[in-house]
This record gives sequence, structure tokens and C-alpha cells, in this order.
Amino acid sequence: MSARLFSVTRRRPNIVDVYTPKLNPDIPTQKGYRLKAAPNFDVAMTTIIDLPPASKQFGFLDRAVDQRVLDVQNNPNRVRIVFDPDTFATGEPIDAGLEDTKPFWLQFFPLDAAGAEIGASTGAPTLVLPDAANHGIGLVTIAGTAPSGADTTASLQLDLPRLMEDFRIVNNEGATSLFVSMERDGAEVEIDPTTPSPFFLDGTQPTLFVRGGGATASFSATFTLAFPR
Repeated sequence: MSARLFSVTRRRPNIVDVYTPKLNPDIPTQKGYRLKAAPNFDVAMTTIIDLPPASKQFGFLDRAVDQRVLDVQNNPNRVRIVFDPDTFATGEPIDAGLEDTKPFWLQFFPLDAAGAEIGASTGAPTLVLPDAANHGIGLVTIAGTAPSGADTTASLQLDLPRLMEDFRIVNNEGATSLFVSMERDGAEVEIDPTTPSPFFLDGTQPTLFVRGGGATASFSATFTLAFPR
């Protein structure tokens, strides 16, 4: 499993508060930061925030966010990135198709000294829920296409906002098996396309790994937030 390269510490209407290590010790060549976003995990990500080494910046505050509503943090080892998803909506200068009231996906890209992405250390697509989903609604649905792959090493890692539970995964493909695992090198469960019954997973899980067996596979998954017991 690839390590998470950032965390969303606060999600409120028109505010996404992100933290990432200033210089991640696990990525010794990292010198800059890039954040991309998209409405779904299976479409091209658009760069929304770019902090290359030449910028001399160690953080980002969206002009649409009133800094007076943000809490003060004193952590010199983390970079803070705060933005309003609607800043990157259709028709804005950077059009990533985001909407503050709908789920979207973020992906973090460390940059080297030349400002190029360190491909081997790219983060996984990470689901960001709207503020309303964090107040007891609970049920979350994702849908998209899993890439083709021969084994779990080719699976797409999907990081969820937090621990989730009560998974229900459906293979929507007509002829291709969907393979699901809970870790990169872990055992996989095959969801046959000819079986209409969904795959149910009990227990809590922060990440899914999905792939199609021999071709891409369309699937959907529903789950709930694992609230403290």
C-alpha cells in the first residue's frame, strides 16, 4: 500500500484544509508540491495548486477563503494548503469541474528540484466528501472504471476519507471479472460479471484496490462512515 502523502484535517462548506509534510523523509528528492483534482477517480486529473521549488512558497491560501475563520497552526514541519473547491469549478480560471457540494478526488504529486513530478512517489486518488456527508448521513457511493491488470500490483489504489465499513461492491461489467483487495499485495476477491449478487465486506477499511481481469471493469461501491463505537 502506498503511504498517504496528505491529510484533510478540516472540511467545512467552501473550505478544504490540507496538510502534507514539508519535506517528506520517505521522498528524499522532494522539493515541491502539486495537487491535482477531478470529479471522479477514473478521469484525467487537473492541476489546481502548484508549489514548485522556484516559487519559494511553503503553503497556499485560496483568496476565496476568509483566513479569519481558520484555526492557527504552529507546525513548522508541515505545509498547509487551504482552498475552496468552487474556485476550480467550470468557468473558473482553472477548470477542474469541482463543486463544493459534491464529492471529488484529490491526488498529490511530489516535485523534484527541477519542478518535475516524482512519478514513483505519486499519491493515490483520495476521496474528499462534501461537508454534509460528515454529519451523520453516512452512506457514500463511488462508481467508475478499474484498470486492466494481471495481478494486484496493477490495481488502482483508492484512498477513502477515513475508515469506512459495510461495503457493497457491484461489478457492472458485462464480461470482465473485477478483482478487489484490501492491500497491494494482499489476497484478492474475484467478482464475476455473470453473478448479479454484490460482494459484501464487513469490518472497517480506509483503502480499496481494484482491477479488471484482462480488461477494464466498470464497478460501483457503497459504504458507510465508520463512526466511533
